[in-house]
Amino acid sequence: MLGVIGRWCGVRTLVLLVQACNFIKTAEQVPWSEASLTTEADLLDVHFVDSQTGWMVGTKTTVLKTIDGGTTWRPAFDKPLQGDKNAEGETADLNARFVAVAFTPNGQEGWISGNPRIVLHTTNGGKSWFAIPLNKRIVGNPLLITALDTGVAEMAMNTGFVFKTENGGKVWRALTPTSAGGIRNITRLEDGSYWAVSVRGSSYLSWKPGEREWKLRERKSSRRIQNLVFVDNQRGLMLNNGGEVQLTSDGGETWSKPTTPDIASAAGLLDSGVDEKGRIWVTGGNGTLLVSSDLGKTWAKAPLQTRSTLFRIRFEENGQGFIMGQRGLILRYQAS
Repeated sequence: MLGVIGRWCGVRTLVLLVQACNFIKTAEQVPWSEASLTTEADLLDVHFVDSQTGWMVGTKTTVLKTIDGGTTWRPAFDKPLQGDKNAEGETADLNARFVAVAFTPNGQEGWISGNPRIVLHTTNGGKSWFAIPLNKRIVGNPLLITALDTGVAEMAMNTGFVFKTENGGKVWRALTPTSAGGIRNITRLEDGSYWAVSVRGSSYLSWKPGEREWKLRERKSSRRIQNLVFVDNQRGLMLNNGGEVQLTSDGGETWSKPTTPDIASAAGLLDSGVDEKGRIWVTGGNGTLLVSSDLGKTWAKAPLQTRSTLFRIRFEENGQGFIMGQRGLILRYQAS
């Protein structure tokens, strides 16, 4: 009996030591404030065309617009978008999950994509939008859309195909010769390459323009990959289940050993971004927001009041930043 108690005490001591060694400090100052919003939708992407005008999209066919730099947001459409007619000839309100929004640099041509298989297009700065029907040969649902130039855009699907249009969406041609299989998320780098995470998170893939097929890459951790985020062509983060983080500084060719910044909660990590000071921010479930000022060597936890899931974080070239979460939650970055 004494032996059992001794072993239990030893295990308890070891656990306490591990927890103490992995205790994450709390950030002293948090440059985030909650923006004014009137929606219960989950918010999933944002894009600014200038310092004051921006667009945000999410579930429940949500499209929001701001004209004051993101302080306040209002619905972009006066009335609900309508879907296709049913067998009785009736047209119901569209219920879409918008996952991506992008505009050309001049702010006139914009794209919104989502599920089920919907693409909206504007050529007059968002004054009017029209739906683009997708050919049946374009298999899957859009995950990402990138506006490149007037009439030119690239669209990545959850089937692992990437398509490109050069005439405003009238015709889409496949860029990737083969499919990457089912994928959960995908990101595009400035050099035109794509990185994707398999739908189960068991592996990740990369494709560069001119390559004949996707390059399959095995994960370096026992935990499955949740997301793969690049802050430029060389630096990126791999977010794994259980709150693990891995870093790359050579364009994804090699990755650091996995670490768990907030081992006490082990909250799922979902997205990452870098602010104008070079600090890395990571969002996750249960109101988790982590920050590193030394390229991921050490981390601090932001003391937020919310316990909502923080889905996405985006930083704009003008220094603005936004975190999008559940039920209309928006956090706005206050640049110093």
